[in-house]
Amino acid sequence: MAGFSVAEGPGPAPGIAVVRASGSLDIASLGEFESTLGRLLAAGRVKVVVDLSALEYISSSGLGAFVKTVDPFRARGGDLVFVRVGERLMRLFKTVGFTRLLTLARDEAEALALLEGPRGPVQLILSPALRSPHSGEAFDLEILAADARGMAVRGFQGRAALEANLGLVSPPSVGPFVDGVWHGKVVLTGPGATVLKAALEASPGAAPAASGEVALDVRQDKPPAVLPLTVACPGCGRHLEIDAFNVYRCKGCGEIYFVDKWAHAITLKPGRREEADFTRGYALAFPADVKLLGAVRAFLVAALKERSYAPEVVGDLEMVVDEAVTNVVEHAYSFDARRQVRLELALDRERVEARVKDDGAAFDPLAVEPVNLDRHVEERRTGGLGVHLMRTLMDTVEYRREGAFNVLVLVKKVR
Repeated sequence: MAGFSVAEGPGPAPGIAVVRASGSLDIASLGEFESTLGRLLAAGRVKVVVDLSALEYISSSGLGAFVKTVDPFRARGGDLVFVRVGERLMRLFKTVGFTRLLTLARDEAEALALLEGPRGPVQLILSPALRSPHSGEAFDLEILAADARGMAVRGFQGRAALEANLGLVSPPSVGPFVDGVWHGKVVLTGPGATVLKAALEASPGAAPAASGEVALDVRQDKPPAVLPLTVACPGCGRHLEIDAFNVYRCKGCGEIYFVDKWAHAITLKPGRREEADFTRGYALAFPADVKLLGAVRAFLVAALKERSYAPEVVGDLEMVVDEAVTNVVEHAYSFDARRQVRLELALDRERVEARVKDDGAAFDPLAVEPVNLDRHVEERRTGGLGVHLMRTLMDTVEYRREGAFNVLVLVKKVR
């Protein structure tokens, strides 16, 4: 696992600086990042592009550094624009609500446009290829994230939720946008006059985001199906005999889909292919030293990649295990490197279970009040995201006391 480095460079225009972060930004390295931005702010260089293309990992402490540093730049008429944000980091930003707080762009050119002009979309414009699509059949749809002039917002990479006032819509969420535009296939069930709505995704309770809608006349030319009948999974094509119009889960790929009365199979949750059956365990004991966090993450990632888990699974577990270990080092052991932490892994084709153990005083980290993301972002809080990330990214999080040990159990389902 690489260390951390941050370098300053010339920007895309006079008066704009570029900061390139690389490696792993965690509790052991965030001071270097904060001091670099602090020097720029003190020098009056308040328009800064932060290039994250080489950032391999960021902890909640690193995320807190982003929150801590943004507002001072904005207060002086500038901003931090984060560019080349990878898929994994973008997903994390969405999980903690940072897509509403941070200014994001694809590259320096788009960052320059954002620093000098409007920041985000104010409306969504829906352009279907068909005004009378057939129920249950996919049609092309383009969604434009537009500014006040009706132009695509360059660099916008968000997602939009879809809903219809009649029947079902699949997929229920689309994205990411590329240069303010999303294009893909959509399926509606009907029939009848239908209003298809799109709204930029936001946390529950947040202010309304940009939205838009389009009126469609969904057709249904064939008669209702007669039960029982045979349908094919829309994911893998596996056949299933059904005797009711209902929701089904494919035994082959795990796809969850709904079969309507015209025998249309509409995907509700995509599945995946079967993998070889395997079960394996790992264990690692190590000193409670923040300088070893990178090595612990490297051990975890190597174990998960050896079993060919999906990148999303690997990334989620890397994040939450690092958070759990950091909490032990900081709170249970008060950075006493003479103490020891133990990490245990149980891997199989259905799930991954990670256990983080310490012999500190009994403490249940899950007893803290759940984070209100809207308030957290609004108040620019720099801490408290660790447990939220665990609860959000894992399927199960449990704490228990086993003798003299605190045990935090983190479970991620992989299918």
